Amino acid sequence: MRKEYNVLVVEDEEMNYLYLVELFKLYKESIFTVFHAENGQKAVDIALDNDIHLVLMDTKLPIMDGYTATKLIKKQKPNLPVIFQSAYIDTSEKAKARLAGCSEYIAKPILKDEFFVILDKVINSCVEKYKG
Repeated sequence: MRKEYNVLVVEDEEMNYLYLVELFKLYKESIFTVFHAENGQKAVDIALDNDIHLVLMDTKLPIMDGYTATKLIKKQKPNLPVIFQSAYIDTSEKAKARLAGCSEYIAKPILKDEFFVILDKVINSCVEKYKG
């Protein structure tokens, strides 16, 4: 049976967004309805106004950064899984992401196999419980 998920991709670079959409199309036997936000404020609005099961959040965004957007989303939806994506993957950035409420962290450029491993982990441990 195919599982269906609503995912919010928060990415201000169009090519990165399109690449992520393609990765979601390739993932196992699942169907993803992909919502898109180009900035942190739009991400908050979409996440709070829709039945989103997973957020893939860029950290560097216009209007509102990914850390602030995640904190605002988590105030209303504390169990919503958020995967941070960033080219900056040092320990301080990971700690900052965890404090904001992210479930996982993936480095850019995003590699398909690594993305699928993290997606497996988050879907199995967080999304299914959240969607429950």
